Amino acid sequence: MTSHYADGHTEGLIREAQSSEQRISSKFENSGDLTSIKLCNTSVDGKDVYVQLHQHVWQTSLLRGPWKAEFQSIWDKYIAVISSHAVPIEELQRLPSWKEGVTNFLDDLSNFASNEAAQRRLLGTNSAFSLGEPYFDAETVAKILRLPSPEGTLEKQLQNLAQKKMDRDRTTEWCSSHELFPLYERAFEFNYRGWKSGIDYKKWKKNRESKAKKEERGK
Repeated sequence: MTSHYADGHTEGLIREAQSSEQRISSKFENSGDLTSIKLCNTSVDGKDVYVQLHQHVWQTSLLRGPWKAEFQSIWDKYIAVISSHAVPIEELQRLPSWKEGVTNFLDDLSNFASNEAAQRRLLGTNSAFSLGEPYFDAETVAKILRLPSPEGTLEKQLQNLAQKKMDRDRTTEWCSSHELFPLYERAFEFNYRGWKSGIDYKKWKKNRESKAKKEERGK
């Protein structure tokens, strides 16, 4: 069947959201984001219609009508997390080394599978969650782990995800680009993909690689 994306209030959306309520809650707990979730529903002409639950879909569809009570509690929790997250992330963003650490960190997570230098740096943190030097000092790591999340703090969220991974896959080894990267990108409120598509990325990448080579020669 042909697939396309659509937005708006449809009966199919409500039915799909109601049947997926537990899945929506689970995704929120895992990622901390309600507005990136996509649901699939089959339209009357037999096509798969994908609806992203961004903010206006919640406010104009899911939080109105007789089904409102089913979704209000999870939306309220989402808003509470966003509100409590604002002050501590702004504090981190004011640190002089924050942007450099975040861009280096997310770039390495994104390229972990294909970049040996990124692998060495991330594994060299000796952290179960890849947090530490050369990206963040100990004090900054502590603040990162205290960032609010759907499960209390980011540290608690990571621990719970690690336990689920062990129960499901019998391993605590993370897929850096698919599991850790999107979680940290949201937690840091940094649009890595948008930044990477900008005109400064190639220059930044070249400078970083040059700096890394100099550091290697100096050892």
